[in-house]
Amino acid sequence: MIKPGLRIFREFVVLATLFVFLGGCASQHMQNDSSNDLISRIRQNPKEGKIEAGVIETQNIEWEGRKVEVKKGELMLIFKNDITFVVRKQIYSKYGLKEKEYLEIADSYVVEVVDSSKIEEVLSALRTEPSIKYVCPSVLGRLLVFSVPNDQYYRGFDGVKRQYYISTIYIDSAWNDQRIYYSKGSVDSRVAVLDSGVNYHHIDLDNKILRKDGSVVGYDFINSDSDPMDDHSHGTRVSGVLAAETGNVVCVAGVAWKPLVIPIKVATLSGQVSADAVIKGLQFAKDNGAGVVNMSFTVANISPINIALHRIAEDGIMLVAASGNDGLPVDFPACHDDSIAVGSVGPDDVFTHVLTGHWWSSNYGHKQTGVLHPAKK
Repeated sequence: MIKPGLRIFREFVVLATLFVFLGGCASQHMQNDSSNDLISRIRQNPKEGKIEAGVIETQNIEWEGRKVEVKKGELMLIFKNDITFVVRKQIYSKYGLKEKEYLEIADSYVVEVVDSSKIEEVLSALRTEPSIKYVCPSVLGRLLVFSVPNDQYYRGFDGVKRQYYISTIYIDSAWNDQRIYYSKGSVDSRVAVLDSGVNYHHIDLDNKILRKDGSVVGYDFINSDSDPMDDHSHGTRVSGVLAAETGNVVCVAGVAWKPLVIPIKVATLSGQVSADAVIKGLQFAKDNGAGVVNMSFTVANISPINIALHRIAEDGIMLVAASGNDGLPVDFPACHDDSIAVGSVGPDDVFTHVLTGHWWSSNYGHKQTGVLHPAKK
């Protein structure tokens, strides 16, 4: 049972996460500070953070009738419930597999095909193996990235309101409505941002990151370490729109003032999203008390991620995902039954599409888009 107050707060977090579709219409100031300037400072001062490309070695294979990019030589297996350890090892030996890890939340084993050139052959053979319930390659997805408008401040130095989307969704009116107790969010709430990481040194986010004993509570599932520093800038922009520190004069106003962000890096410097990193990121979000999970990316609709998403939702965690930017049916994971799919409208409140004068097309249909957010042309 979700408490009434938390339910109200979550409605406001949905408004905040309306911007996942674009990676957030955050300020150019935030983007620059989290990329070029930050990279320069980190290289001069290694203690400030890290910049790692986190390059994933990939290969292109035929899968389900199309060419897909996957992690080189990597598969994900779901065994039937009655399969023993001995049988599992026999299968590994028979097909030249090496077990890398078990993803409990998805009931899935990540395995390496020792001879990666045979991955298609092994994948095909495993599909007919009686002891295997499901098998797929470790597919890669993409962050939903576009150029970010120069909306520098909620109210600019010249009095011109830059963050137009704040008033478009009437959140500024809600902030000042004393009848809505959770209109600015709750300090007890945690929002997990599965993305390219977050620049936790940013002046507008430094106090809005979940920390324990002074250390950031987050994880980098690309480089396999506990430092979720953003080497792309996408996750920083998303987090800024969602929860930037408000009332501190600088930068932008966050839609939800009080919640803390759990930064979880599942994407590389180039914007590739790893399926196994997404699954592990969902587990990390659950283990660290997230009430909402934000996913501003698309990835292949595979069973292990479906299982993980369903289990997260069963625990009462809200899933919010971008519908996609192609003008096609709602993409995955937004089309998952437990996700809130987020599309977009322009500042004119017209559904975002190239035919309506916008420079990208919001995905819609198949599963109806649950929420539309305002976004610039």
